[in-house]
Amino acid sequence: QQGRVVLRLLINEQGLVDNVAVVRAEPRGFFEESALEAYGSARFSPGMLLGLPVKSQMLIEVEFATENRGASVSGRTY
Repeated sequence: QQGRVVLRLLINEQGLVDNVAVVRAEPRGFFEESALEAYGSARFSPGMLLGLPVKSQMLIEVEFATENRGASVSGRTY
């Protein structure tokens, strides 16, 4: 089974994910839980404004594929 999930992440000033939500999933009901679990505990560099860390929002598209890509990871951010 292959699919794609788009997530909206709200990231705080420390780079921790405050909230993660599914924006779109194709097909529905297959990969949302895995994507939420993976990115809900992720850590990022915080957004910066005038040299100070600020809250930010990010959309991430996660692709699930059946083919073996080895150590290669691909994705797209907006």
